[in-house]
Amino acid sequence: MSRLRIRSRLLRVLRVPESQVRVFANQTAAWKAAAGGAGVAPATAHLVSSQVRRGELVAIETPATPFAAYWYATTLEPANRSLAAGTFLDFLTTPVATQVMRTPEDGVPRNRFRPPIHVSIWS
Repeated sequence: MSRLRIRSRLLRVLRVPESQVRVFANQTAAWKAAAGGAGVAPATAHLVSSQVRRGELVAIETPATPFAAYWYATTLEPANRSLAAGTFLDFLTTPVATQVMRTPEDGVPRNRFRPPIHVSIWS
């Protein structure tokens, strides 16, 4: 289920009127606004664990949470898969990949990282 669909479903279950929904450039910006007192932002628990630990964000229990969600990576079958796609799939199953997903703010800034291909990891 896509992050947009999860968010839409969550807002519908909680009966949040559309007039109260604000859109941000990315999830980190939404969390920053919530931490600043601008409202509530849905988050995947492991991605905000450090902010919750520091007291920047607070988990709020609702009738709709916790909300089950899954992460998917789709590629061609192994015989038709490129070496790069296979290597990336292998990486996704490592502890290093889990750490990257747990601490997105610790990534390398784009202006310092210039590979020939840019990859965005979405949750």
